[in-house]
Amino acid sequence: MDHTHDPDLKSWVESANEPGCDFPIQNLPFGIFRRKRSREKPRGGVAIGDQILDLAALDIKTGSTLNGIAAMGRPAWRKLRAHLSRGLSKRKRDKRFARHLLPMTQAQLFVPVHSADYTDFFTGIHHATNMGRMLRPDNPLLPNYKWLPIGYHGRASSIVVSGTPVVRPHGQLKAADAAAPAFGPSRRLDYEAELGFVIGPGNRLGQRIELKNALDHVFGVVLLNDWSARDIQAWEYQPLGPFLAKSFATTISPWIVTLEALAPLRCPAYPRAADDPKPLPYLWDENDQREGGLAIEVEMHLKSAKMREPVRLSKGNFRDSYWTIAQMVALLCLLYAINPAKPPHPMPWMGELIFHVGDWLLAIAALLTLWSGYEYLRAAWPVLRAGEVPVRSAQPRPGGTQRGGRFSRNAVTPSRPSADRK
Repeated sequence: MDHTHDPDLKSWVESANEPGCDFPIQNLPFGIFRRKRSREKPRGGVAIGDQILDLAALDIKTGSTLNGIAAMGRPAWRKLRAHLSRGLSKRKRDKRFARHLLPMTQAQLFVPVHSADYTDFFTGIHHATNMGRMLRPDNPLLPNYKWLPIGYHGRASSIVVSGTPVVRPHGQLKAADAAAPAFGPSRRLDYEAELGFVIGPGNRLGQRIELKNALDHVFGVVLLNDWSARDIQAWEYQPLGPFLAKSFATTISPWIVTLEALAPLRCPAYPRAADDPKPLPYLWDENDQREGGLAIEVEMHLKSAKMREPVRLSKGNFRDSYWTIAQMVALLCLLYAINPAKPPHPMPWMGELIFHVGDWLLAIAALLTLWSGYEYLRAAWPVLRAGEVPVRSAQPRPGGTQRGGRFSRNAVTPSRPSADRK
């Protein structure tokens, strides 16, 4: 850590100093914005308090994505963060920076990076175990789970920014007692509260990225809701895995919290049981085990038009990920190229913290009832038919400051008729 993480550091942007602020001077996440109801071109900015600092204040022209900044690498990221911190933490108002501030309420936000590909990893050990118990009570985790991070590639074209309405998908549905499937809207729309790690500098096809260097390729983190149509998924996923039921919409938050900002949240990797196998050497590094985890808390809430306040459905923490970010990146880049010379860049997600709450037994109970008819969410169905599903992340530390990713928020809208229907 360095001076930019000092919990006593204050900004001349007064709103950044308020208790519980998601965007204090210690955070400084990046996003893409423009003034609402304007014809301005989207451009890069940094969140500070309730304001957005246009990167034009530093003569930086990003265009409509942050891909260029994400590809610069760790030394450049650190230098840029230090420059922003100095300019926003001076005792006196920086006139140049002040001219480039825009209130967030006056801004329209966009998907911050243009991604050609993403990978969803199944690394939440509690979720994986609980789901496995439903399907295989005597053998909840398959043998490969503790030997390598399990993942699959998703559809990047349906990544949307927080606030984009999500249309209830159509697909084939087959009840257990039905002789044939039927076509119709999903009746078991589900969410998955996840984190997305944005990859910046890449590699050549076939050139490995060593685990010890993997974090040098990670620009930052977004909140993510990987929507799922469970009834469609149950019929279509065998034998090749998730398909249309997991690719109709993936929501990400508009702000990328950099890995540098999250340095105070570094923690040891998830402790493996004594009888767990030790990963093969290319997926093991002692330094990564000592500080490769991140204590990032993620919550999921539901709110309908008839609800005064949102209701929290689940709570999880990335420190319970069985595999670290570095291990996932090292595996992903074993044979796979993430080449910044050919933007847009891929974005591997850390997945599946769904329904991992504080009480382990409650997590099991919630998943069991969810699986057998969604009784756990019975009261929420009107909300899922037409309501908001916000994901929130905030990382307060004793004696420290909060790092907020703000919201990944969407409203579910009814199914639409066919595009060729008159």
